[in-house]
Amino acid sequence: MPLMNRAEREIISPSYYSVDFGLGEGGVLHAEQSTMSHVTHLRFTFNDVTNPYMLIEASRLSVITLMPANITYLRGYVAVDAMRRQITGYNSEQMDWIIHPTSIAAAASGFRGYFCARFDKPFAVVGIHKNCTLLPADIEKAEGSLTSAFARFHVPEGQRSLQVDEPGRRDPRPHVTGGKETARQMRTQWAEQLDRITIEGAASDNDLSTFYTAVYHSLQYPYEQHERDGRPVYYPGYDDAGARGPNAVLLKITKALGGGVRTPPGMSEGVNVV
Repeated sequence: MPLMNRAEREIISPSYYSVDFGLGEGGVLHAEQSTMSHVTHLRFTFNDVTNPYMLIEASRLSVITLMPANITYLRGYVAVDAMRRQITGYNSEQMDWIIHPTSIAAAASGFRGYFCARFDKPFAVVGIHKNCTLLPADIEKAEGSLTSAFARFHVPEGQRSLQVDEPGRRDPRPHVTGGKETARQMRTQWAEQLDRITIEGAASDNDLSTFYTAVYHSLQYPYEQHERDGRPVYYPGYDDAGARGPNAVLLKITKALGGGVRTPPGMSEGVNVV
């Protein structure tokens, strides 16, 4: 989808992002995103679109190294649950697997990245694709290469937006809020971190942009990789075993901005869509 008037319509900040896309079948898609440590809120507003739908790819071909012809077909799993208005699944793509030593190859092959996308509108039509083929309507899940699921929505005239929450299926949503509230919380957290810095002396806008971009990147990662259930356990993906303890679970920057710094909001492991 081509970006529309990116210089005028795109909004970028640590707590909120939005952009407009031109749709091939006509109309405009306005996409918004705000992220917490475990969940992302996405809001999609369809303008002049009669049959809005969402397609979620669970697995797709992956280009290895810089050789366009060097591709591999990764495995994935996807399932639709119309009653819960959600699409769940996983894929096996681990971006650094190509540099794994052979000693951990077998254990690392068990890596899975899971997702759970929850929508605020009921599904009008749902379906599963596998290997570029639409499966029969009674099939609600599939596993293998090139797997995806779609949901089509009936959105009333004048109400053209969809919302999706993807905090992880196991999570009972104790920390999932609306997109606007998420953006507000993220602005507050980023301001608390960045307000610790005072710039003295002359500095050009370019200098300030470079400096604060570097600070932002240093705080964006690392991030939380464990559930918020009181158990500091995460799956590293290299030894096929869970790692325990705060040092293994939550990496921290300890010598930044003059002292211990809490791990700030990073990219989430889940997705919300409106």
